[in-house]
Amino acid sequence: MTAFIRGIRIPVSTVWMPAPARISSIRVGNFPSRSRIRYWSAAFGERAGEYAEPLNEGIVIASTRYCHGDEYTNHQYELMQNRPRRTEAVEFAAALDRRMGEIVRCLPGFELDVAAPTTIGLGDAFVGGFLAAVSRARP
Repeated sequence: MTAFIRGIRIPVSTVWMPAPARISSIRVGNFPSRSRIRYWSAAFGERAGEYAEPLNEGIVIASTRYCHGDEYTNHQYELMQNRPRRTEAVEFAAALDRRMGEIVRCLPGFELDVAAPTTIGLGDAFVGGFLAAVSRARP
């Protein structure tokens, strides 16, 4: 079994949500309406490395929605892919990967500072991007 964790800065609240194929997702934290989104995403398990692209896709789509809302464009999505990652998230992801080895794959979130972010549906956006990437990877 591989578990997926998306970490967001405190305040911390944890909710387990079962998903297909015995994969679990943990949502940690809340998005205050006028704050920076600070998160990382990780896969744990024997095949964690296989989920780097799906984790990244989930991060990109959720971050694009956070910045641009429901009506974001393909161009905004493409620009998001090249944004810088949060320095502390890069450091955390690298440290987690080093400490746990091949059983984990952790990716940092983007540096985002938005005056009026969209905070509703970010988990759904992440899961949609993640599952789309998983489905593209299957033969």
